[in-house]
Amino acid sequence: MVKGSLGSIGQLVVVALVLFLVAEAAQFQPAKPGCNETCGNVSIPYPFGIGKGCFRTHGDFSLKCVDNQPIWRDYKVLDINIDGKMTISHNISYDCSDESTKSASQLNVDLYNISLSAGNFTVSADDNKLVAIGCDTFAWIKGYKNETPYWVGCMTYCMDSGDVTDRECSSAACCEACLPYGAPSISTRVGSYDNHIYCKTFNPCRSAFVVAKDAFIFNKTKLSTTLEEYEKNLTVPVVLNWTVGNQTCSSAQANRTCLCQENTTCYEPPNEVGYRCECLPGYEGNPYLSPRCQGMYLRQQAVYMSLLTTIDCSIKHLVVFLPTDIDECQDYSKNDCVLPAHCVNKIGVGHECKCPPGYLGSGTHSDPCSKKRKRVILLAVITGSVLGIILLVVSGFGLHFQHEKKKLMDLCQSFF
Repeated sequence: MVKGSLGSIGQLVVVALVLFLVAEAAQFQPAKPGCNETCGNVSIPYPFGIGKGCFRTHGDFSLKCVDNQPIWRDYKVLDINIDGKMTISHNISYDCSDESTKSASQLNVDLYNISLSAGNFTVSADDNKLVAIGCDTFAWIKGYKNETPYWVGCMTYCMDSGDVTDRECSSAACCEACLPYGAPSISTRVGSYDNHIYCKTFNPCRSAFVVAKDAFIFNKTKLSTTLEEYEKNLTVPVVLNWTVGNQTCSSAQANRTCLCQENTTCYEPPNEVGYRCECLPGYEGNPYLSPRCQGMYLRQQAVYMSLLTTIDCSIKHLVVFLPTDIDECQDYSKNDCVLPAHCVNKIGVGHECKCPPGYLGSGTHSDPCSKKRKRVILLAVITGSVLGIILLVVSGFGLHFQHEKKKLMDLCQSFF
């Protein structure tokens, strides 16, 4: 009898946990219902999507999944962030000397473009940099921003591998340059000052590429990369910015075309066309789907059960609570209150620090609570001290004036 009861309890607990996990998974589902959420190990959040009806049609958000690899246009996609970032894999521009004839002629020169056209995609200036590798090397990128051409580049020079230091990319054999903001297209070129005559024995090729800042660390072994290795289509990650629409937030909201759903806010990133949506503080999810912006954490992850005091320990009822608000007061690192008792949670919009009755202050570390009486006494002491000092100064000034006046009268009497 007891064994059967324990089995029933176990089954109910399993059911409760399954419901809990299903609810949590539904809460953070990134794609539209019925659409693929991943391709390989890459998450595919809406407005991106794979297949008809799964992506936003206004814009270039359609993906293909080929051999578990998401493809956007002709680029392999490495990551998509709902905050407006997409990382793609991009080729490297390179230039190698002809070692077979020992001449300094250019054996192979490749020009690689990142051409995103006008619209909702730009090369991220905050997340990428231009890198050139090689001795006797100059590299530059050329592109257009608001139909105005621009050039950005850097140069390196060295005649011996001993001049090169690992992890240092500051001119000897590696250099970097920043990218312009809001650039929808970039062309990367690489060249040589002296046709690579003085360094080809230890540096057969030179290269240039735009790369994600956190994905590249220079070491001098890269100088020995050969033509055969470059011809294997070496690639690097590049971060793109993306937005939705081609209007401002206010315009999209006015004509009711804004994609931002419940519990979200709309903002316009600088140097970009269109807008982005993000969840309000205290919420997490996909702001482009409804209602996907929900609580960041489940405040209670427990199953409450009431058991009868019978021999078979039957479960009377089972209730599963899945609140969607984050309680900052439960995590000390998420609030500035001096004491937990001073913290008051606000549903979905953060928290507030409050002092108990009879105390002054806001209850924060910068303005802690203190008793009103103590503050009044302290204020009275400070005020009395200030008034006393003022009185002493005035009295001293008066006595000094009287003393000087008496000295002047005594001086006058001595002459007359």
